[in-house]
Amino acid sequence: MNLEEIIILIFGSSLIATLTAKIWESIEKKKTEEKERIKKLYGPLKFYLLLSDLTKANKEELMADREPVLHLMEPGFDPYIKNINALIKKQWEYLEEIRKILESNPGYIKKEHFPLVKDFIDGYIKREIIGKDANKGDRLTNDERLSKILNAVDALKKEILNTEN
Repeated sequence: MNLEEIIILIFGSSLIATLTAKIWESIEKKKTEEKERIKKLYGPLKFYLLLSDLTKANKEELMADREPVLHLMEPGFDPYIKNINALIKKQWEYLEEIRKILESNPGYIKKEHFPLVKDFIDGYIKREIIGKDANKGDRLTNDERLSKILNAVDALKKEILNTEN
């Protein structure tokens, strides 16, 4: 081997080592970014979606328990309604937390989730239009506005938690 071949061999192996290091660094950076995305956005988002789902399931369970005895209750007396209303209030608190998480971490939202997030935020805005009292105003319009956010939450749940309702 002459000097020229040795220099080319050293240069070539240095170039390969540098390229390998850069590729490895890029892979590690992507892993770190994904961990950060999960930590800041998707971890808390999954948690509050689960809480919202559990609250909804408990509310539906109470309503199912209430249905067979509803006709037996005295007018104006419904022992279930206090607990049902408390669960509804709690569910809206969880949805508020979801909104805060999404709004404070928009850079971490995956591209394919933007339509779902858009629907959720749109539904949330529509819910704010009617306020927390769903009984005021036009009932049909209010129901449409409320169903918008609830449908968006179900879609988010399905996509992010990989579940059906």
